Amino acid sequence: MPLLVALLATQLLVLAPLSRAADAPAPAYIELDGRRVLEIRVAAGAQTPAQLARLASQRLAELAANYSIEAEQIVLQEDPPYTTIGVMRDGKFEPRLSVDDRNAARFQLSRQQLAQRYLEQIRAAIVRYRQTHRRSDWLRGGAQAFSRAIPDLISVVVILALSVMLMRASNAWFRALELGDLRLSWFYPEWARPTARLVGIGILLLGVVLAYPYIPGADSKAFQGAGLFVGVLAALGSSAVAANLIGGLMLTYTRAYQEGDRVNINGTVGIVHDSALLVTRLRTPRNEVVSIPNATVLVSSIVNYSLASREITEPVVIATTVTVGISQEILSPGYHAMRNGNGSTVPPWPSESFAPPG
Repeated sequence: MPLLVALLATQLLVLAPLSRAADAPAPAYIELDGRRVLEIRVAAGAQTPAQLARLASQRLAELAANYSIEAEQIVLQEDPPYTTIGVMRDGKFEPRLSVDDRNAARFQLSRQQLAQRYLEQIRAAIVRYRQTHRRSDWLRGGAQAFSRAIPDLISVVVILALSVMLMRASNAWFRALELGDLRLSWFYPEWARPTARLVGIGILLLGVVLAYPYIPGADSKAFQGAGLFVGVLAALGSSAVAANLIGGLMLTYTRAYQEGDRVNINGTVGIVHDSALLVTRLRTPRNEVVSIPNATVLVSSIVNYSLASREITEPVVIATTVTVGISQEILSPGYHAMRNGNGSTVPPWPSESFAPPG
């Protein structure tokens, strides 16, 4: 009898683990790009290993394809009775996979040891995935970025197109004012061209300001650095540009001269060839083109020889000094005839102090 009891107890001890092993679910594998990464023997909570492996495989694929997350950002965090594997981003921990004591016991490891093994395997799998998929992911990411940027690009194109249309309409309107097809009592025709330039610049700047937020990458550090560089260059040259620009505007709207006028600016005589916002160009009688900055013109004396005949229809009186040289051989016969009183018709000289040369 004691022998029979011992045999039954032995059979129970042998069959119990076999029955538990038969009832245990089959292990499952978390995969990445068709390769096995982690083995799951027991799932945490009420999930089966197969369910956990399928969900974890999707999360691992998303994590590997997100190049903004480095492999070193995947860390462990203790949260008893679990050790959690997750992503540390911007100081916040985002959980991805939890390891409990039951799963660790199936590997005959502690929970922390199994979690550390999982962590190393996940990092290695992500690095290997990115090394083999970097080019294709770059192309795919570029295509996705372009597709996301299409609405913004359309907005930029629409804004620029409207700006161009407004600039053309403005130029046509001021062109009509310049040619006299459209008249305003307070607006002179010579104001039309510079005013059209100013209005065009204003429309262009307004279009750039409105389109800037829609430019892809406008909020990136590289784009901001380029804007800072342009701003520094503009600040360095703004004083001279602003002085010439203000000078050009004052000369234009005070009607000091217009294109085609003959003027004398600080000793330079010529015809106004071009009156721009920054510089005035004169064509001299020898067909030399002299460029004078408008800031210099503004502080110089300006003599306009054409303004009187155009505005008050009066001629300009020009005084000049002429020096005449006369040969002694020409003067001597007439001079002596006049002095001798022999009836010569040579008129008397205007001054008694005149003496023939020589």
